[in-house]
Amino acid sequence: MRIGVDTTGAPRAMIAVSDSPTQPMRMDCGSVPASEATDARWYCVRTQYRHELVALAALWRDLFRAHLPQYVSRTRGNAPLILPLFPRYLFVRFATGRDPWRRVFSARGVERLFMADATTPLPLPAGVVEQLQARGRPGDGVIDDRVTAPTLLGRTVAVTVGPFADARGLCVMSGEQRVQVLLEVLGRRVQVTVPRGHVAVA
Repeated sequence: MRIGVDTTGAPRAMIAVSDSPTQPMRMDCGSVPASEATDARWYCVRTQYRHELVALAALWRDLFRAHLPQYVSRTRGNAPLILPLFPRYLFVRFATGRDPWRRVFSARGVERLFMADATTPLPLPAGVVEQLQARGRPGDGVIDDRVTAPTLLGRTVAVTVGPFADARGLCVMSGEQRVQVLLEVLGRRVQVTVPRGHVAVA
């Protein structure tokens, strides 16, 4: 399926979407979106359940540059299974002073945009999304970290990448590719699942 975005006199983007879980979702930009201004920043969006792709397409349709990190979960037969790296989360880039960023709230599939306060979006630390993009494979951008790693179960770990970067917590599940960490967030204990390569022993 291909979703075309085209408005008179505006940038144009094409999104190539695969319905197969073994194929990554790809985007080809006909030209650079307005959100590529030099003062643009990356922001975190929470999507509706299993609506990462819907939100991604909607944001591009509104001429925002959006990024949905994906990773190789495991193999299904001879084919890798491609999944969102952060289920229900993706990233959108815009300049608050020039882009109509409030459109993000009404984009299909979007549940919320993380805000610093009632009127100011909360930007991600510089370099977070770029680091994720740099880890992707050439061509499709999928992160492939299929390596065997020692268990971290029961150890205190620090998250090094993503929305929870610098947070520390107890590892309650340790797999070869992903771990679950119990974090203290805003006074509550929250269990998050992150790629194995995104935590380090604290």
